[in-house]
Amino acid sequence: MVPTKPSSPLSDYYASVKLSPVEHDIASAESFRLHENKRRNLFEHCLSLPFAVLRGARVLEFGPGSGENAVVAARHGATLTLVEPLDYLIEKLRHKFDQHGLAGAIHEIHHDTVENFKTDLTHDLVIAEGFIHFLDNPPAMIGKIAAFVAPGGFLILSVVHPVGTFVEVMKKFFLRLAIQATGAKGAAAEMKCAKSIFGEDFAKINHSRSFESWAGDTILNPLYNKKACLGLEEAMRELPPDFALYSSWPNYLNRDDMVWHKALKTRQQIRTATLDSYYARLPHFIDSKPRTQNEIEYFKVSEGRQTARLLEDCLQAMDDAIATKMAAEKVTATVKMLGDLAGFLDTASAGKRGAAILRSCVDLFNKGSSVRTLEEFAELYRTHGLLRQSWGSPGHYYVFQKTNLFSEDPNDL
Repeated sequence: MVPTKPSSPLSDYYASVKLSPVEHDIASAESFRLHENKRRNLFEHCLSLPFAVLRGARVLEFGPGSGENAVVAARHGATLTLVEPLDYLIEKLRHKFDQHGLAGAIHEIHHDTVENFKTDLTHDLVIAEGFIHFLDNPPAMIGKIAAFVAPGGFLILSVVHPVGTFVEVMKKFFLRLAIQATGAKGAAAEMKCAKSIFGEDFAKINHSRSFESWAGDTILNPLYNKKACLGLEEAMRELPPDFALYSSWPNYLNRDDMVWHKALKTRQQIRTATLDSYYARLPHFIDSKPRTQNEIEYFKVSEGRQTARLLEDCLQAMDDAIATKMAAEKVTATVKMLGDLAGFLDTASAGKRGAAILRSCVDLFNKGSSVRTLEEFAELYRTHGLLRQSWGSPGHYYVFQKTNLFSEDPNDL
């Protein structure tokens, strides 16, 4: 019997377009050092995980792709078990480990999906970056892979965040207006549309992959929609009670800045405080303008929760319009909802910039409904500077630690 190839909607899409979504060039010493420093910055500066945690660590990584991040972990002393559903990426991964003389750091490679993978072993770090939100039941899969984390270990996830990715989804919406109006058909024609409109701005940002890789993974990816977004509360839904949010990017945690360090909390108290801190920041993720701690103006928790609800309704409206090939009545309804969301954000003093971006998009979509050529679409986009300067913060990181510190009775540990 011929074995069944590992399959999921995301891996099937990547295979259909032969996309290696986050491949980085690490062939030269200089390019590897740059990638390693970016990875160190993520771990140490953004996620408060010193690279020393990799030394001697048992690491289980799902979806390592072509292996650049795994090579960095191996170079700093980790032993790796890798689970990758795409065979052509496994070939690239093995080649990169061989290039860097680190093949001995691989414990096992499984040609498999997260849904089908099984093991009785636990690991110091379990990593799933950039894909778990695309699965059929992300919270259940997070609960599943949490079982592979050893006591005291960490679960590291990166996800498409519904608020952080909102700006990119609005760019996808505008692109669909252009594709529909100009009659572009086929992957090459759609990529040409995307590059004509967004390529100039993409070239100016600090990125680590090609325009084609970014566009194919996001604004041209049919799976990149509301269903593929995962907020913190949903991600935590099926996590066992002994997991607590350790860190995140963007930083959600201000819960205990001024709390006496000997004051112990229950698991429920710490989760409630975590979510309150998260929702107090959430509307800022729309524009992702860099802010220092003393520049952040927090929203009321109720305002953050309401923003999340209204924004997810807008995401669904955009999905519905795209599904109908940008039917005029669906586009009109979506634009109205965006205007309503802008009006709500205007009622919060901290929401002015997000409201301004939304109003810029409302104007862009209204004018785009009467444009017919690709050149006109590209020129129209260039006139909307506020949206052009905003790339959101779509890929959020969640780091959970398996800890018995928080119990139902914090005095009985």
